[in-house]
Amino acid sequence: MHIQENEPVLPSPGSNPWRKLVTRRQVLSAAGKGALAIGAGGALSGLVNSSAGASPARAAGRSPAASGINLNFGIEYTTPSPQNAVRKIVINPFLKAHPDVSAINYTVFNNAGALDSGLKLDFASGTGPDLFDENGPSYMPPFATSHTAMELDGFYAKYNLVKRMFPWTVEPNLFKGHYYAVPCEYEGLHLWYNVDIFKKYGWTVPANYDDILSLGKEIKSKGLMVFAAGFSDCLPCWEWYHTWALNAQLGAKGLRQVLTGRRPWTDPMVVTAMENLKQLWDLGFIANKDASAITYNEHWTLFGEGKAAMVMEGTWGFGGVSTFFPHINYGIAQLPMWNPLVETITPIGVGEVMGIHAATKYPALCEEFLASLCAPTSEKVASELAAELAGIYVPCVPISTNAFAPGSTPKLYPQTLGALQKAMAAGKCGYVAWCSWPFATEAYMYDNLSSMLLGTISVADYLKGTQAVFNKDKKAGNLPTCPVPNVTA
Repeated sequence: MHIQENEPVLPSPGSNPWRKLVTRRQVLSAAGKGALAIGAGGALSGLVNSSAGASPARAAGRSPAASGINLNFGIEYTTPSPQNAVRKIVINPFLKAHPDVSAINYTVFNNAGALDSGLKLDFASGTGPDLFDENGPSYMPPFATSHTAMELDGFYAKYNLVKRMFPWTVEPNLFKGHYYAVPCEYEGLHLWYNVDIFKKYGWTVPANYDDILSLGKEIKSKGLMVFAAGFSDCLPCWEWYHTWALNAQLGAKGLRQVLTGRRPWTDPMVVTAMENLKQLWDLGFIANKDASAITYNEHWTLFGEGKAAMVMEGTWGFGGVSTFFPHINYGIAQLPMWNPLVETITPIGVGEVMGIHAATKYPALCEEFLASLCAPTSEKVASELAAELAGIYVPCVPISTNAFAPGSTPKLYPQTLGALQKAMAAGKCGYVAWCSWPFATEAYMYDNLSSMLLGTISVADYLKGTQAVFNKDKKAGNLPTCPVPNVTA
């Protein structure tokens, strides 16, 4: 995949910059981030309070005085723009079709970490919302094992989700043979680059590891940062780099062998992947070795100001175009593979899922609402959700690029989604850590990656530690379902 255009970037009329503000991956352990903080400001006055980590919520529907059923919806996005978009596109039509439902109330958790811990505490105490957002398939097993998430096998069958949704987004939601969540957003990792800077110096987008090494030296010789990165307020964001390294070196087939326990984390190919990543760090290609001192907002600002030539990040970056780089000519390319013997793939995964509280009094209504939000039968509704909720929800059903209204999205967004859909339909995909790693293993890897890059711990010890945690995850039955890729290597 290689996408670029040459026309100036213009903010879309009526667009909502960085609608999700900071995604799940950016706030698992982070506090507020000023203007882009999930937990920053804006407590909402209203109707529902969660006992653990949630801000007061407001009704999304009719007057709270109206009689009838009230459904509570647990979410992590605190700002009005995404809430209003869901209300306009999904909730209001749902209420119109169900006069017995008075309102759907948002239970707002202050960030993704508060969402996960707050839901667990609320459910354990017998409270909590009827339906809820979560941070990806890897986060759902605790709800399944505690019997606080409703089994959704019947829901999948009723709405024909296995056939209607992309298999790559459905299969990771299987846990011990059953579904407990429905995917509501897919995303890939991409190479973002400044087209004008590349043209000015006659550079081409790197296609392999050697290209990265030679191009990186050229970029640094011009006084520019090679890859902008900022993780000082987002420790889990390191996961993007070990995701890229492992996909690029092992390919989808080899990485799946590691993730399913058929190949050890200490395998020589895994070692090479981490050593190659460390080499990029040692050369100063990743934020001039300052990624741990730069904030998340600052790294996009560096790219937007033309001080960094590239960013290695996900589809969620489109949500920040009008905030951080509205006036630069950016391009999107497929991440370079590092091993010439493996097939080129894009790491793709599910970034958000929805579940239903097992204790809800209204399971059928919750199922119908989730179907309308996560798997709309109307392509017009699906494209509206994808456009207005970029970085939060993208229905995991086919959406053609021409379904998007002109000017409703950032430049290249429909084309990028189209490329991801094509890859998923063909099975030409890699894996992302927040979807295909068991959570404890994933947490160990991002907790310790910067220490490995800095040389505080060796690559060998880092991977031995990863293997030890993975062994516990595997013994506990916590390995996520990894779809089988359609690749030769």
